[in-house]
Amino acid sequence: MRKILFAGLTMVAVLALVSVSFAQPRGGFPGAGFGLAVGQPGYVNALIRFANNIGLTADQVAKLKSIASSFEKESAKAGADLRVANVELREMLDRKDANIADIEAKVKQVESLESSLMLSMIKAQIEARNLLTDEQLNKLGSLRGGRIGLRRG
Repeated sequence: MRKILFAGLTMVAVLALVSVSFAQPRGGFPGAGFGLAVGQPGYVNALIRFANNIGLTADQVAKLKSIASSFEKESAKAGADLRVANVELREMLDRKDANIADIEAKVKQVESLESSLMLSMIKAQIEARNLLTDEQLNKLGSLRGGRIGLRRG
C-alpha cells in the first residue's frame, strides 16, 4: 500500500513539475509568457522594458514598477511557504507510518499555495494591462504578433 501511495504521489509531483515547465515562456515577446516562476512578473517587466516602444508615460512606468515590486514581495513569501510545504510532504512520505489523511491534507495545502501564487500573478498582469490605453495595447499586440491578452497563443 505504501509503495502504491508513494508511486501515485510521485507521479502527481512529476506531472506538476512538467506542467510548470511547459507554462514557462518560449519565444515570442520576451518575458510575456504565462510562467509560474516565483518572483518573476514576466508580463509586467516586459511592459516596463518595452515602455518606449508602446508609448508608456512616466506615471505608467512608475505604477508598473510598483505592481512588479508588490508581486515580487508577495510571491517571495508564497514561494517560501510552498517550498516548506513540499519539504514537509516529503518528510511525511519518508515515514514508515505514513498517514494517508495527513498526506492528502498536505497535498491540498500545496495545491492551494500553488493556486494562490498563480492567482497573484494573474492579478498583477491584469492590473498592469488595465493601465494601458487602447492605443498602447494595439502597439503591444503588434510587438507580440497580434496577441494582446495574457495567454500565449
